[in-house]
Amino acid sequence: GYGPGNCRWANRIEQALNRSNTIKVAYGGEVVPVYLLVRSLGISPKAVRARAQRRGGNYAAALQSMGINAMAAQSGVEPVYKS
Repeated sequence: GYGPGNCRWANRIEQALNRSNTIKVAYGGEVVPVYLLVRSLGISPKAVRARAQRRGGNYAAALQSMGINAMAAQSGVEPVYKS
C-alpha cells in the first residue's frame, strides 16, 4: 500500500510533465520535455508552440529555427528530468 516511505509530493508542473503526451526533444545528449528546455533557456513556451504549429507540430524544427540544436526524441525513450 501507500505510506510516507513510498510517496512524495509532486507539484502541478511535475505532474503535468509525467503524462504520456508530454512533448520531448533530444538536446545535449538527453531527452528532455520541451517545456523544461525552453524555460531553462529563457524562451517563451508560447513562442515555441506557435512556431511548432506553423511547422506541422514539429517542435524540434521550431527550436532549430530559433538556433537551438534540438532533435526529435525517439518514442519509448525515457526523459531525463533535472530541476
